[in-house]
Amino acid sequence: MHPTVLVLCTLGAIAAGQLGASSELLMEPAVPVVEYGGSIELTLKTTCPNITKQSNVETSIRKNVKKLTMEETVVELLNVTEWNPEVVSFYFCYGKREVVPTKLIVYRAPESVELEPVPVLAVGESHKLVCWVSGARPIQNVTVILRRDGEVLLAQTFEQERWDEPVQVTHQLTARRQDNGQSVTCQAVLDLAPHGPRLDSTSAPQALAIYEFPQDPELESATLLETGKTMNVNCIVCHVFPVAKFELVFANQTLNFSVSQDGHQATAAVAQSQPGDFRLVCTVTVGPKVRQKEVTVHVYSFPSPQLNVSTTSPAAGTEVTGSCHLPPGHSAELQLQIRAGRDVLVGWGPSPLTFNLEAREEYDGMELGCYAKIRNSEALTKNMSVWLNVTAEPRMDDGSCPPRQNWTEGQDETLRCWARGNPPPQLECTKDGEPFPAGVPHPVTRAHAGTYRCQATNPLGTVHQNVTVAVHYHDPDVVLPALVAVAVVVVLVTAGVSYRIYYRKKKIRRYRLQQQQRQQQMESRRPPACSEDTAALNGSMREAHSEDGDTSAEGHSDPGGASGLNPGILVLQQRWPQCWQEHEEPAQRRVQPPEGLADAVVTCCTNKNSPCAGVMGSGFRFRPRGSPLPGAAMPRRGLLPACSLPGLLLALCVPATSPFEVTLSGSSSEVGYGGTVLLNCSTSCPEAEAPGGVETSLSKEWVSRGSGWFSVRLRNITEPLSDILCYFSCLGERKRVAFRVLAYDLPQPRLAISKPNASCDEPVAIECSSAPSWPPGLKLRLCRSHRPPQPWAEGPVRLELTAREEDDGAEFTCEAQLSLGNRTLRKSSGTATLRVTYQPRMDDGSCPPRQNWTEGQDETLRCWARGNPPPQLECAKDGEPFPAGVPRPVTRAHAGTYRCQATNPLGTVHQNVTVAVHYRDPDVVLPALVAVAVVAALVTAGVSYRIYYRKKKIRRYRLREREMETLRPARERGRSHRERGSAWHPLAPSLRPRRDTGTRHGTARPGEACFGHRAWLPPPPPQRRRDPMGPPGPAARLLPPLLLALAGAARGTFTVGAWPRVAVVPFGGSVAVNCSRSACPGGNATLGLATPLAVAAGAGGRRWQSFRLLNVSRWSPGPATCYGRCGDARANASAGILVYRLPERVVLEPVPAVAVGESRNLTCRVVEVAPVGNLTVTLRRGAETLRTESFGAAEGSTSVAVSHLLTVGPGDHGQDVTCHAELSLRPHGPLFARAAVPVKLSVFALPEPPQLQAPARLEAGAAANASCQVTGAFPAGDVRFAVTLAERSLNVTVAAVGDVLTAVTTLSPDTPGRQELACTAAVATAARTARRQLHVYRFPAPVVELSPASVPAGSEVTVACRAGLADPPAVRLQLRDADGGVLAEGPQSRLELRLVARREDDGRQFGCRASLAIANGTVTKDAEARLAVLYMPEMAASGCPSNRTWLRGTRQALSCRATGNPAPTVVCGRNGVTVNTGEPELVTRSRAGTYLCNATNSLGTRSRLVTVRVECEWRRCLRRGRAGGNRANQDPSFLPLQDEPTLTERGCPAHRTWVEGERRELVCRADGDPPPSTRCARDGGPPRARGSRAVSRADAGRYVCRASNKHGSAVRSIVVTVEYEPSIGETGCPARRLWVEGTPAELACAASGNPPPHVACAKLGDNQDPPPVSPNVTRAHAGTYQCRATNPHGSALRNVTVAVEYSPAAVSLRVLPSANVSRGASFSVECRAEGLPTPTYGWALPPAPNLRFAADNRSVAVAAAAAANRGLYTCTATNRHGRRAGSVMVRVDESRLVLLASLGSLGAVTAVGLAAAGGYYLKSTACKKGEYNVRDAEGSSEAACLHRQRHDRGEVYGIQLTQDPNTPQPPQCQLSAAVTAATNVPSLMPGPSLSPPAALAVTSCRRRVGDTAPRSGDTGDGGSHSSRGCSSTAGTAPDGQWGGGPVPAAAGSDEKAAALGAAGGGAQAHAEGQIFSITLKPLKKR
Repeated sequence: MHPTVLVLCTLGAIAAGQLGASSELLMEPAVPVVEYGGSIELTLKTTCPNITKQSNVETSIRKNVKKLTMEETVVELLNVTEWNPEVVSFYFCYGKREVVPTKLIVYRAPESVELEPVPVLAVGESHKLVCWVSGARPIQNVTVILRRDGEVLLAQTFEQERWDEPVQVTHQLTARRQDNGQSVTCQAVLDLAPHGPRLDSTSAPQALAIYEFPQDPELESATLLETGKTMNVNCIVCHVFPVAKFELVFANQTLNFSVSQDGHQATAAVAQSQPGDFRLVCTVTVGPKVRQKEVTVHVYSFPSPQLNVSTTSPAAGTEVTGSCHLPPGHSAELQLQIRAGRDVLVGWGPSPLTFNLEAREEYDGMELGCYAKIRNSEALTKNMSVWLNVTAEPRMDDGSCPPRQNWTEGQDETLRCWARGNPPPQLECTKDGEPFPAGVPHPVTRAHAGTYRCQATNPLGTVHQNVTVAVHYHDPDVVLPALVAVAVVVVLVTAGVSYRIYYRKKKIRRYRLQQQQRQQQMESRRPPACSEDTAALNGSMREAHSEDGDTSAEGHSDPGGASGLNPGILVLQQRWPQCWQEHEEPAQRRVQPPEGLADAVVTCCTNKNSPCAGVMGSGFRFRPRGSPLPGAAMPRRGLLPACSLPGLLLALCVPATSPFEVTLSGSSSEVGYGGTVLLNCSTSCPEAEAPGGVETSLSKEWVSRGSGWFSVRLRNITEPLSDILCYFSCLGERKRVAFRVLAYDLPQPRLAISKPNASCDEPVAIECSSAPSWPPGLKLRLCRSHRPPQPWAEGPVRLELTAREEDDGAEFTCEAQLSLGNRTLRKSSGTATLRVTYQPRMDDGSCPPRQNWTEGQDETLRCWARGNPPPQLECAKDGEPFPAGVPRPVTRAHAGTYRCQATNPLGTVHQNVTVAVHYRDPDVVLPALVAVAVVAALVTAGVSYRIYYRKKKIRRYRLREREMETLRPARERGRSHRERGSAWHPLAPSLRPRRDTGTRHGTARPGEACFGHRAWLPPPPPQRRRDPMGPPGPAARLLPPLLLALAGAARGTFTVGAWPRVAVVPFGGSVAVNCSRSACPGGNATLGLATPLAVAAGAGGRRWQSFRLLNVSRWSPGPATCYGRCGDARANASAGILVYRLPERVVLEPVPAVAVGESRNLTCRVVEVAPVGNLTVTLRRGAETLRTESFGAAEGSTSVAVSHLLTVGPGDHGQDVTCHAELSLRPHGPLFARAAVPVKLSVFALPEPPQLQAPARLEAGAAANASCQVTGAFPAGDVRFAVTLAERSLNVTVAAVGDVLTAVTTLSPDTPGRQELACTAAVATAARTARRQLHVYRFPAPVVELSPASVPAGSEVTVACRAGLADPPAVRLQLRDADGGVLAEGPQSRLELRLVARREDDGRQFGCRASLAIANGTVTKDAEARLAVLYMPEMAASGCPSNRTWLRGTRQALSCRATGNPAPTVVCGRNGVTVNTGEPELVTRSRAGTYLCNATNSLGTRSRLVTVRVECEWRRCLRRGRAGGNRANQDPSFLPLQDEPTLTERGCPAHRTWVEGERRELVCRADGDPPPSTRCARDGGPPRARGSRAVSRADAGRYVCRASNKHGSAVRSIVVTVEYEPSIGETGCPARRLWVEGTPAELACAASGNPPPHVACAKLGDNQDPPPVSPNVTRAHAGTYQCRATNPHGSALRNVTVAVEYSPAAVSLRVLPSANVSRGASFSVECRAEGLPTPTYGWALPPAPNLRFAADNRSVAVAAAAAANRGLYTCTATNRHGRRAGSVMVRVDESRLVLLASLGSLGAVTAVGLAAAGGYYLKSTACKKGEYNVRDAEGSSEAACLHRQRHDRGEVYGIQLTQDPNTPQPPQCQLSAAVTAATNVPSLMPGPSLSPPAALAVTSCRRRVGDTAPRSGDTGDGGSHSSRGCSSTAGTAPDGQWGGGPVPAAAGSDEKAAALGAAGGGAQAHAEGQIFSITLKPLKKR
């Protein structure tokens, strides 16, 4: 390369590196942020290493460069007012200008944040929140947040820039209740971070006001209100928020009310004194929402009716008259009715009503009532009642006093005679002048026969009746002894005849036994025909007969051998498939193959044409493998000869074709209309593809198909009856089967009873109906219990009847029937029961008036009453209660008369019961008979024993004679045994067969031959010297031989046992079964268990094995069979398996509340239990068992239900109902018990609807009371009252007196209108309601307006009468003057009267009366005003006489009255001197002269001259005239007196008495000259108008009468008294009183009236008044009193009910059945006490675990009394007035138990004695039970000889053979034994010698057809020796132990025999299934 080029390249690279070096401009702050209008400093720096010029800023904003250097430039931007200014920074680096744009952020804080106001919102209402943000820049950095308290509602940012316009943010807010009071705010946040500040501004908070008022308020108010009463009204709101504001207005008046704690209810009291319709308005304000509810209340007036009766105590046959009326002024809506008891005497009609009633005797005590009601309203009633006391003279008739009576001598009889009458007559009976009391039991003698004269007397008369009494008597009875004697003779004759028959039969049995032995001997000699194998193959040998005669082998029967029909043969087939069928035909069966042919299959061919039948014949049998064959069996006739095996093999054949079957099954044969059925069709045809199908007209669907079967589904089955055919073809043959499907729709019938709870004589309708059926043609009928059903009919069936007493409890059922071809389908409805209520009834049948009891026995007072509801029966004797129907031990004190009273809510009846108690002396006949029976038993026992003892001696004598003939030396016996060469055993006796019968000791006697052999009995041995050891004692000689004899006899039968007999196992569990066997002689025994269940072997032993059945999950697994084999013998035993499952649960269905007298089903369900046949379900009510039910057997586990129809009474309330399920597996298993959760019974009664008392009209805002009364409700404490007025609930206060509950509430409606007052009384599920209409009105008082109120005389004045706004607006006005005169009248709302005011009108009173018509009544209100007339003073001559004459010496005042308005001031003077006009001064001559009197008021002055003359007294002047001449003319002061007015008592009485309602005038006559004028006015009131008018109580008071003439005036005060009739109110005389026993008794009853009435109270039904104060209250004070207030003007009645409460009294304890209790017996202690309130009971008694208290704690029951129950039982009764206790001592007596034990022992001893005597007697002669006769026993080997080689003589024993009673078949073999007691026989027997005790040899023989003798030489356990035809067994045990060793628990019969023998002389022997007992008894000792 050229060097120049290289240099240039180097310089370019250096320049490029400098230019490419990085440089930048740094600005502080990096992001400038400045407020709008503010300033900011910018500092510029650069990283350029070569700065050629200073950096700077270019911008349109005014700037100020503060520093300018190469390294740094500082620029200040001033007054930044641009929102997006352009700011460019630049610098020079290496001479090049670099420009860097800079972002300047200009911001402005939010100027204002405003949140628009939020109105009041309703819950759920949506509102848009609007927030305005203005002035904030940049808008992209602004976030507007809406918050509700701390909750963020919205946070909004902005994307685009907005200029000069505020930002609006909105959010839709839904109001919630919890939002109330919360604040909503709007916050604007300007966030310039991280380069600038964070500024925020928040709006003023807006508080949320939320309310909720979803619905109108409810106004609860009665629509009827009685005047003068108060009722409560409720205004209720629901779901309001916040608290509501209430306003209640009634009759335009605001009511005072109270608000509930939750603020949802306002309650006010409403009352109104005037009738009419008034509006009640409730106004509720919640937030801005205002809602109103208005009702109209009808206020009415309802006075009580008055009943006047001519007499309450009429005589029978007389007439009772009376009237029922209402007080004057009553409403026309009221109607009256008169009732006599329950009958209507006079129907409803207007007042007054009169009646006439003829008094009868049965009317005594009848209620006579006057009832009042408002027309068309049954709920509003009032009544007044009296009770009649009908008197009647005595009466006696043949029914009450039978004229002829029969008595029995020695008995207690009563003279039955009583009389009727009122007052109750006094009865006196006499006989021969001697008094004889009637009704009192007397012991009857013959002297009592005769005529009695009975006389009944009461104040009304006397009657007589003669009674003739006949006394029957009897002589001593000889019939009974004669009968006893005859019975004894008959018994003795019967016993003799029986014994004769028995003896004859015994001889016959002996003869038959000998014949059987001979026949058996002949059979045993018969030689065998062929070998065992040959006989087994050709079938020529019969099976040995079993005990029951069955000829089958191994339990398989012969199908053809016996009957000959279709005979079968057994064919041997070896591996030939053409002869083998895969499935078994009905005639084929697999059986066990013969011996040696293990692979053979034996098939029973049924084809007669088969070659098998020709070769084999019929009835072929074979023996099982290893089975022994009888050697002497003969071939059956008709079979092939012996040894025909080739012929059998040639007879193989192919079995004939078997018939096939076709089966058809379906899921259901009955389906609903349009249903579906699944069918399965199959065949047994062997062809693999046999053709088949279905023939039907129905729609079908193939489901599945296989070889020989198919399934098809039939759909939409609508035909009533359809036949489906299934067919198959097999081998050319076709078969078919039919299946019938029934399709129907049978609806459930319905049964309706119009009134299930009807009253007597009330119409009831029962209707039976149903929905349509398919196919049509449904018929219905109505069935009634105990009546024939109605005929079938189409359509609804209706039955109408009138309820009667006998209809109570009638059950009705509705049945529906649908006919389908020849089939009829039926359905039934549930059973409905009709309940008829009727009053109690008792007659002579249910409560006999005369009852006879016997002393010492438990008797019951037989008395019960019918009625519905079931009446409560109470019986009492002498005031003491006596329960009916309860057994009591009778004493003589129980005799007397009992008064029984039955009561239910419909009435009360009474019945008197007279009880006569019969008693007699102790009976000695029974002990005498017992003694005779004991003596007879003892005599019989003695005679029997004597007979037995005599026969015993005879038997011993005969046995001793035979003994010498059967004994021979032992040496000869041993030699003979060796000569025969037979098998020998050291312990076996020597036996050899002999053909000759000529020798003495070798002669074969009858019965000796056994299977062709003869047993030779050895002769007696010679006398030898005793062994030094000595022979064993009698016991040792007896026991060992017996043991060996029993063991040898028992080993003849092989047996298998199973334990337990029944194994009990839970489902799915395991159980063990033990199998055991008896001894097997060959020793090759096997033992197993056969069962279909899984088995596991357990522990085992030599002769026993245990097995465990696992997982038993089959309900019926069948028995488990224990089987065993012993050689050729087989045996088995079965053990049953009982599978159970405990109930999963026991459920008692809840029982709803039940009305008294109604029935409810108690249902108990036991779920999944097995076996149900072992289940017992028990329903109990408390301790009482209601129902116990067991069930039949059922397969598997199942659920059961038990129901019981329970009719409840009041006593069932609160009792527990329990259900107990017991699964009893006894005697094989335990007893399991489970119980359901108890259900508590709730019983109630509400027999009558409530009685509602309330006013008919009530003014809005007023208050009145309403009462709701319920009688007979139960339980009273659970009754709930709900009183509503216009559907608003009212607060009530409930008071209880007895069974009467009264709820009182206050009515205070605010809204006018007609409102309904309802009272609902509810208890449990029953509720009854009474309703009344309440008219609520708004009626403001009228206003009287005078315009002007003060007017000058002569001016016009306007008098206006104005009515307020009324509701209803039917107001009528009257403008009245002071005297009641009507000035104007009209229906207008305003009346005006214009008049010119006159001076006399001053003080005139104007009245305004407003009348409002409502609810058939009128409500009035009055208002008054006085007119003031202004006029100048006037001085009339009457007030200021111009001439006055005074008497000198008197005191007079110069009075001068002036009238004027305003009232003027009067000033009098003479000669310019003012004189005193007010005070009287002494009259002197100087006071005579003329005076000037001026009257002045604001209108002017009037003057009057008054001349006063002073005169002396007339007589004084007269005397002076006589004495001094006529000076009258000379001195004017001595003029005579003038006649001034005077008012005297005669013309103006000071006291007046008027009667209310009369018309009277207040007249007052005055004397004077001239005649004065008189005017009277009420003291302080206006003058009374002249004329007469009706007197009212307001007229009473003080009046002032003034008489005036020109000479003066006279004043007199008059007092007017107004008298009126009495009245009794609730305030002064409450209708219900509650007294406490022991407090002072005072029945105060205040009445109003003038003159004050006299109040007298008398108890109804009692003619005597209660004591006033001094005596204390007793229980006799309780009852109803009638108080009568009387004054001269009338009377008033009021009934007062007095309830007396008292502390518990008469606590009585009763022990049932008696206080002396036997041990183990049950008793109860019942506590009774009287008290009100009903007392509660507590107990103090001996502690014991067997106590059970009743639900009400009134009684305690003790089961299985023990000594712990002995002691004092104390019962304490307590109520709020006190407590009282009573005690009774209970004794648990064990002496009775000892007596019973003694009597039982005596009876047992007697029975045992009789049984022993008879047993011994029968045992002496019986074959089955008894000792064998020696002669017969010797001939049949039934006797045994004892052989003992000794020098002295031995003992002879006999064997008693008895049959086990468990095996009913007679024994088929006999057992005989020879028992020998020996010492040592070393020379006779090789081997070990027989040591003491002894050796026993038993020879047994049996005969059975086909029996096989044991083989020679076979030996079994215990050393048995067998020979052909006979078997002998002998046994020994070392060391004195007999029986071959210990006996296992499951040993067989041989071990049992040995054990019994070892126990002391008893054993059992088994022979061919029969069990015998062997008893060895010594017969005679030599």
